[in-house]
Amino acid sequence: MENHNSDVKTPILTKKPCMLLVDDDRKRLSLVEEALGGDYELLSASGATEALSMVRALPNPGDVQLILTQFHLTGGTSQGLQLLDDLKTVVPKAMRMLISSPNNADVFRSLIKESSIDAYFIESADAEGIEHRVSREFELFQEQIKSANIVQALEQKNQQLYKTLLLYT
Repeated sequence: MENHNSDVKTPILTKKPCMLLVDDDRKRLSLVEEALGGDYELLSASGATEALSMVRALPNPGDVQLILTQFHLTGGTSQGLQLLDDLKTVVPKAMRMLISSPNNADVFRSLIKESSIDAYFIESADAEGIEHRVSREFELFQEQIKSANIVQALEQKNQQLYKTLLLYT
């Protein structure tokens, strides 16, 4: 399902991950929708305010698993980054990804180190390149979550074993 502008709809629950796309350039947004529509349930917004309203209006905002936004949105240089920060409280487990020109690559690398974003990629007019990069980054993100969950489960088991061991010593 694709949503455009203020037409807020609930994503259809399928096996496809739900992605929020945000870009104020309609042509670029259409390219990304075309590239990713087969693999994801898409919610599309043309700006930060619209995107926030759209996600907050969902019955279960946690259904959004990936947020892909343009770095430069109308209204400010780093509007996309501010949007990702604002959405952190609404959808804290969603992957946060920025798209921009090559000029911002160094900035993005530092943002990843600071955990402000999970991934970025440089704009491309190539739909296949967009699909490949987003899919690869999302798969890596999901694997990191699985690994973190396994580590957490193992730590809990270790604590239980330690308590059991203390009882018998």
